[in-house]
Amino acid sequence: MRPTAMALRALLISVYSGITLPELPRAGAVSAPLPALLTEGQKSLLMQLGWIIAEDTLIRLDIAATLYADSVSLISRGSRQIPVFFASRLGVKKNALPGILRGLGLHVQKPQILPDTHAGPPAPFLIIPRKTVKNRTHSKKRTGKAQPEKHNHNSPFAVLATLRQRLQP
Repeated sequence: MRPTAMALRALLISVYSGITLPELPRAGAVSAPLPALLTEGQKSLLMQLGWIIAEDTLIRLDIAATLYADSVSLISRGSRQIPVFFASRLGVKKNALPGILRGLGLHVQKPQILPDTHAGPPAPFLIIPRKTVKNRTHSKKRTGKAQPEKHNHNSPFAVLATLRQRLQP
């Protein structure tokens, strides 16, 4: 939304709801630090204007949606390292990125500490896919009905089974 339209919409919503208008992020900003001491009403007003609150940061909804979609497609085949360009896309520091991604609903794994015997760079933060059951096949649950008899004596195959048993030596 354009800055003047967003400012007008914020003013109209605040007049209608009776909530004092919080300080809006600057025009064209992708993210901004969360202003201190916001009431729940002011947070709700910011969300109505298209800002998501994640880890004490306001993030524009359209940017958060594209970042989430990119993350989901990135981890579709397994865990991946958080791409470095995510921080620049959001306009935040790299060390704030894992908390923001958690705030957007992604599973982020902390880096595991390497033993002293291992040399090398520290392990990165990983984005982990959620477990889904859409690709799994489940057997049908039993409804409590009695299982059918193993041998139906009225079946034509029962007669055949009896004949085979008698003919076997």
